[in-house]
Amino acid sequence: AKNVAVSGGDVILDSKSGNGMRARSAGADYTDGGNILITGGTVRVTSAYDSVYADRFVKISGDDTRVSVCSGSGSGSMWYDEIYSRKGIRSGGCIAVTGGSLGADSLDNAIDAEAELYIGGSAAVALCSKKSAVKAALAEIGGGRTEIRRAGVGIAAAQVNMTGGAVKINSYGNGLSLITADQQLTGYDCAFILTGGSVDIDADAVGINAYGKILITGGTLCCGGSCDAAAPAVYASEGFKINGGRVMLSASQGMIQTPVTQSAQNSVVLSFRDELPRGALVALKKGRATLFSREIMGCCGSMLFSCPAFETGESFTAEINGTLSESFTIDGRFDEISFDVA
Repeated sequence: AKNVAVSGGDVILDSKSGNGMRARSAGADYTDGGNILITGGTVRVTSAYDSVYADRFVKISGDDTRVSVCSGSGSGSMWYDEIYSRKGIRSGGCIAVTGGSLGADSLDNAIDAEAELYIGGSAAVALCSKKSAVKAALAEIGGGRTEIRRAGVGIAAAQVNMTGGAVKINSYGNGLSLITADQQLTGYDCAFILTGGSVDIDADAVGINAYGKILITGGTLCCGGSCDAAAPAVYASEGFKINGGRVMLSASQGMIQTPVTQSAQNSVVLSFRDELPRGALVALKKGRATLFSREIMGCCGSMLFSCPAFETGESFTAEINGTLSESFTIDGRFDEISFDVA
């Protein structure tokens, strides 16, 4: 159709040789139509190619809205080709998910916006993808919960802005991949900017790979690197800056990027003589208060911590599995502490 609107009821589509739902633009300038609005009801789409595709705009909203799509037989399919598009939710313009639930399992990208993607409100999003779970020029997350359960790349974008909500990423490639190449819009600086909410990344490659900058002023970032000795927890070609928030990174020994000296918040890197095994529990405490506690998901030889409690001259204690501990004092903007774990 030119436009598609669903506001209630059940819509069940099974397309064995094409798209499930498509809205096409019309007119000489392609600005008439091309919109899909799902504001209520239940929509389930199984398709050979793109499940939901709008030339201009896709919006999913409403607390009782339920959308479930599977394209190209899903992320576990043995198919793999570059000829056909087998995306979950696709737009030639923008995509907004502000309420309800969205589940997408895709052979291609699960959510693909050539322009901007926004996830916020009370949205609950669960994604599986053989390629990128999310691909957009600009991805902005302001609320809700986004869980990327399995993907080649978690989020691929020129810029990712996070102001609220929660994001959990499990990927067998990079967790966040920030690069301007192949993006239709080039007006965005290549950057990951975290001002609120929480991001938890468990990646088999680089946690956050930015051919630009990483700026953290609030929120929480937990990122675990892989057992690949050459894979850092985060990489930012133009610098990694911490001005606030809570940050916990783990990677192989020596693979923690140092925050730039202009960072306003203190940070510390713990380096272990021998790498910690998968499953080790690391806790960082100030007195009796636990500031960080996390089970290590991959190999870990270095860990970076940063939080507002890291005031110069204050003492802290690091514990491994609740027993082995070592105390240290914050002396400057960035400290490196050797932790002798046999």
